[in-house]
Order: sequence, then C-alpha cells, then structure tokens
Amino acid sequence: MRPIARLLALSALAVTVSFAADLVNWPSQYTMRPWETSRLTPADVVGPDGIVYPDFTGVGVTGGIPDVNNPTIRDTYREFNVQNYGATVNDTTSDDTAVANATTAALAHVAANAA
Repeated sequence: MRPIARLLALSALAVTVSFAADLVNWPSQYTMRPWETSRLTPADVVGPDGIVYPDFTGVGVTGGIPDVNNPTIRDTYREFNVQNYGATVNDTTSDDTAVANATTAALAHVAANAA
C-alpha cells in the first residue's frame, strides 16, 4: 500500500473510531420515542425527524430582544448605572455594595411600575 493511501485509510479509521467513541461516552439523555405517547408532556415536541425534543418555544424574551438603538424604544427603558450607586471603575476596591444598590433600585423600579 502506498504511503498516501495508507495515511488516508488510517485517517478514515481514526475518524470512525472517534465517532463511535463519542456515542459510547455521550449517550443520549433525552431518550423518549415518538410512539411513546403516554410519556409525552406539554413540554415535549416531536420534531420533523421523528425525534422527541424538549419544547423550547416558550422561552426567551417576549416579543424578542428589543432594539435599544431605536430612540422610541430606548426611551421606555431606564438604565441603572452602577457608577451612580458608588462603583468606581478600573480600581482594586470591591464594588459589591454599589452593584447591590443598583440592583435594589432596579427591582424597586420594576415593582413600582408593575401592572
């Protein structure tokens, strides 16, 4: 066998073995099958490939991530800059208290404006 052919054969064998090793080391953890309808819950969805997946359609930001570069949208948001609550940038002191104070102010703002 010529050296190039031998190298290609060994490379193909190594790739095959590595894929097989991945299947052994990383077994599927979501093992429900589409025909097991008694096990399906509202949190499951059967994909177009026939595999059952967790249903992630309800996660994320309602309405999508807002475009804060749009001035009309940006004006509806309030910024809680930790520097306004005592944080000093690029220093060696802890800003934990300033972050906690900014977080408390943000939570109070949300609570006061909740519908």
